[in-house]
Amino acid sequence: MLVRSIPGWFAIVLLASALGAQDKKPEDARARAKPFEGMVAGRKASLTLGESWIEYKPAVIELPPGSAPWKLAGAWTSRKCEELTLRLFGIESAGATATTVRDAWFDLAKSKGAPGILVKADLSNPKDKTLTGHDLECDFKNGEGKAYCWLRAVNLGKDKVAVLLCEERPLKPGPLEADEPNVETFVRDSHVAEVLPVLASFLQPNPKPEEAWLRGPTFEVSYKTTSVTIDAPKGWAYTRRGAAGDVMWSAPGNPGCNLVVGFGRGSFMLLQVERDLIKRGVGKILQDRAIESPATGTELTFTSTGFGNTVWIWRRVFERDGVCSFVETKIFVKDNSASPSADVLKSFKAFHDSARIK
Repeated sequence: MLVRSIPGWFAIVLLASALGAQDKKPEDARARAKPFEGMVAGRKASLTLGESWIEYKPAVIELPPGSAPWKLAGAWTSRKCEELTLRLFGIESAGATATTVRDAWFDLAKSKGAPGILVKADLSNPKDKTLTGHDLECDFKNGEGKAYCWLRAVNLGKDKVAVLLCEERPLKPGPLEADEPNVETFVRDSHVAEVLPVLASFLQPNPKPEEAWLRGPTFEVSYKTTSVTIDAPKGWAYTRRGAAGDVMWSAPGNPGCNLVVGFGRGSFMLLQVERDLIKRGVGKILQDRAIESPATGTELTFTSTGFGNTVWIWRRVFERDGVCSFVETKIFVKDNSASPSADVLKSFKAFHDSARIK
């Protein structure tokens, strides 16, 4: 099946009514998808689907010319995340690379919807150094509707690219976000938990951890006119946090030890709220100061106790062109007098020191 231009949620949303095209959902929702084995852009490929994924037949939509044909190799939908789909494409065209494909797709996506939080990272394969690519994860807003997309583009050889495109359209708020009208992002950890294992299995049947696809270590996280470029430690688990879709990594074997990048109009106000709470005896301020690097902002290191737990937090908040961003590291500790271990502090410092704000 060929899609004559860059496929995406925006094509379905904007053109479905005009073209009369609708996705065909699977007739038997109980049937688990079989592992995929087939040809993608002239190369034998494999993909392992979890129990929640089932095959479906997407609508055929012919879009105006503007890119190399995308040949559909397979399509699946998730039973865990409503409206979440995954499509696998192969592209064979002179000059096609993972970079050109990613950039062309994103340019078209931006013309159809306003990007929210964008996460970009390079991709490599420890087993095969010739396999490289890019990840692009973003939510888009078009009018009152929203969509979530995760595009992985992989170089398979000269002029050959594989694309794994995950989309949730429309992107709906979860139960905790339904009463948060000012929250613009509904991307949650459940999206990452459902998508990432499938992406990691591409060309990697039964991979060992050290053989899985590597993302980063440098990530670019941006929102509107502000971007935060940061280096994530190898082996830390990636996810998204809370209604606002903060980008987060958790230490191996310790989900309570986290590195976070996020955006929020109330970031500076939140700092003041935390200062006020600490004054009432729920924690301890360890450091509170203005900083000039990597950008003008405020640094607050403190502990906070609640619900029987104490968390140690090191947060830096910045404002640029009216957009607040923050870089945060945190870990649960015994009490307000306790500190993270030397190894944890080393990881926290390296994360903060790697931040570049633009």
